[in-house]
Amino acid sequence: MEVRILIMRSFSLVSFLLVLVLFSGQAYSAEAPFWSIAAPAGVGNPRNSEGDIVELNDVDGTLLFAYSAFYGPYDGSAADIEARTSTDGGHTWSAPYILQSKGTATNVMSASLSRLQSGELMFIYLEKGNGSACRGWVRKSYDEAVTWTTPVAMTPAGGFYGINNDRILQLSTGPNAGRIIVPTKVMEEVRRSFVMYSDDLGATWTQSAKVPDIPGGGTQNFNEPGAVELSNGRLLMYGRTSMGWIYSSYSEDQGETWSAPEPMILVSPIAPMTMEMIPSTGDLMMVWNESNQYRTPLRVAISQDEGARWEHAKNIEDDPNVGYGYTSITFVGDRVMMTYYDQPIFGELDDRPTSEIFFSAPLSYFYEGGETIEPPEPPRIVAMQQAIATVCETDGEIRLYENDGHLFNSFGADAINPNIALAVGDVTELNYGSEIITIKQLSEPGKTYKPLDGTDLNADWSTTLSVDNRYLVDVDAGNTNSLSGNNEAICIVSQNASPTNTMVEHHSVSGSSTRLGNSPWMTNLIAVASGDVDPSSPETATGVEILALDNIGTVHILYCESRDGGADLVEYDSFTCANGVDIAIGDVNSVNDGPEIVIVNSSGNIKIFSTAHSQGTAYIEISQITGPVSNKNFRVATGNIIGSDVDEIVTLGQDDGLIRVYDGNGTLLTSFGDNASHQNIDLDVGPVTPLVTACDSDHNGIINFYDAKTIADNWLNDISYIIDIQRDGKMNILDFRTLAEYWRGEF
Repeated sequence: MEVRILIMRSFSLVSFLLVLVLFSGQAYSAEAPFWSIAAPAGVGNPRNSEGDIVELNDVDGTLLFAYSAFYGPYDGSAADIEARTSTDGGHTWSAPYILQSKGTATNVMSASLSRLQSGELMFIYLEKGNGSACRGWVRKSYDEAVTWTTPVAMTPAGGFYGINNDRILQLSTGPNAGRIIVPTKVMEEVRRSFVMYSDDLGATWTQSAKVPDIPGGGTQNFNEPGAVELSNGRLLMYGRTSMGWIYSSYSEDQGETWSAPEPMILVSPIAPMTMEMIPSTGDLMMVWNESNQYRTPLRVAISQDEGARWEHAKNIEDDPNVGYGYTSITFVGDRVMMTYYDQPIFGELDDRPTSEIFFSAPLSYFYEGGETIEPPEPPRIVAMQQAIATVCETDGEIRLYENDGHLFNSFGADAINPNIALAVGDVTELNYGSEIITIKQLSEPGKTYKPLDGTDLNADWSTTLSVDNRYLVDVDAGNTNSLSGNNEAICIVSQNASPTNTMVEHHSVSGSSTRLGNSPWMTNLIAVASGDVDPSSPETATGVEILALDNIGTVHILYCESRDGGADLVEYDSFTCANGVDIAIGDVNSVNDGPEIVIVNSSGNIKIFSTAHSQGTAYIEISQITGPVSNKNFRVATGNIIGSDVDEIVTLGQDDGLIRVYDGNGTLLTSFGDNASHQNIDLDVGPVTPLVTACDSDHNGIINFYDAKTIADNWLNDISYIIDIQRDGKMNILDFRTLAEYWRGEF
């Protein structure tokens, strides 16, 4: 007959119940995971925490468990380091005894135990003096914890140093094999991490270089570090941060210097964690709190590629009202043993008893089931590029695409008064970047513009123009009047009951709509674009030119003639593109000086014309892109959406709104977005959202994973900065100017 002991615990952690269940003829199963309360809180001892375990070399395979036994609830409360033993694998524990007395110090705490390669035991702990001093000490035992050597100071006197529990690492490879590594932090203006290392088995200690600070990492910075030795001899240090992620740093010289910390893929609150290499497999095991706020749940996962991805992730504890922390991991035979504190999250600290919990499971348990944590796809950040904005048939929904066809946002659907055309431009100073301006099909007169803040695509800001919009046809945005200090929205309107008699109006929409000057009448205008097509336009001109296309293919070129209080639009030139149906301006040809005029005709072919920048070849067709016969092109825009040296040409297919992206030579680069039942009917290109804005946090000239994580973290935490040029943790004028230069292609 065997006796199975099952230890059940309540979350009050004031007491525990031993239930003895007798089984006849059945052996005890060593495979079953189980929990026990290794050090329960009690009267006069409200907190037990920061423990570690080592197996002793005796006939019973005794487990020695050392932990901080506090006589109050706070880190600064009096405390000794107590020890308990178990001879049944952790099911039951002996009465406690004092392993390290505080003596005259405020307290001693945070135990680390390890068996060195030479066979003796090493015991490391912290001693807090009066005031701001906290120092690390080391002792050794050569007789299986019966006696211990005189303490040796690890850290310098006078500073406030911290060493978490379970933090002893002895290197197994390399020129300094046998070196003992103890990850350590020091309290300065921010917390900083390094390692204390010893090449003489703990007799003397040397401090490594400090881990570089995390930009914007606050006072938490990178702290409470731990370290593991990787298969190639590199060291991986991991640490607690306030960034929402566990961060890592690497050493190529066995702990003497450390790289700049980078985010791992594991979400974590401001909380400690423990990582160990599994001796029998070489894989990494991590136990941590997967949360953005509290130290719950307590989760464990395995990495077989040194932290790039984590598999078999599962919860060890998941009570939402209980926090779990200061973990340890010990490998004994084919079992994994862990300790951690168990503390109610809510209420006054005096009323939150904290006990040390022991968990044991076979190694195979950690390789079964669970979830896989993959490296997240970095936010879609494209340096110096722009988004494609379209408006859809039927309900006027606005869609935002990236250059690979990824639809990253949609909004603005209105089946009663749908948007029928749109443009992208920086027409207000209410936000940073460009807005989306739409024409709405209203049942009553009135033109609605909807500039949408690039940082909040649901921003509810609009202005209504007091014009009859029943004959509005097209819209564009550009700096057509330099007197106003910002760009204007341009719309084609009709002033009578017949759309044949039309004109271009230009309006300022910076907070309120204002019509800027008079405009000439033209016949049957169908499309408009704005851009710097003629640097030698009349001396009285302000801003860039406006090109208005009519239904017989005549392109009317207008400039803004300065006058008191505004600038009238004046037509001063024209040219013809037979059967043109839409027009755009962009630098699509690197051969010519300046931008080109791009027109799509009724056959779906794209005509490219030179501008006055080309000196003497103004408004001459220089190339043609033959479009498909079926689903022919009928709308066109230009923009730098793939990061090349020139702009791309973007069109819509007439039958299903298919988006086609061409280079200036006519090569079809990509196509996407077709939907015959809800097709795109108009488009433009521009930087309408920071999703397509560069952020080079490393200042290394490239956009990498760290930069992507930085932006993602800032968005998740609702921090207002996007690119922190000065690396001061906030957005300032220099940063905004730099961001604006990125958007304008001047950086």
